[in-house]
Amino acid sequence: MPELYKFLAAFGLVNQAIINGYQLHVYDEKEITVSRYHEYHYSATLDLQPTSTANQDQLFSHFTDLINKSLVVYGTRDPYDCTMIITSIVIDPRDGNIQMTMKGRSVKTL
Repeated sequence: MPELYKFLAAFGLVNQAIINGYQLHVYDEKEITVSRYHEYHYSATLDLQPTSTANQDQLFSHFTDLINKSLVVYGTRDPYDCTMIITSIVIDPRDGNIQMTMKGRSVKTL
């Protein structure tokens, strides 16, 4: 099983990373075993705080590219096909913070 941090890192979602001018904070992470050694589900909340170079259009384009990808991530020794979706997006009009909820899936490749 790819651990959640490996899953997120494969998609470039590393805590404190700057993505199109937004600083990423990941929290409320969960891993769910659907079928041991075969299928796992993940969820996390992504908090994106704008910096002086923030570009919302580029950020959303970046995430559109991410959810259209299927990546291979290795667990302890086996490869897993990994995908993710964004299930909600909330934009705070006061400070421009963006909060996204994501869900992911990894299935052992044959």
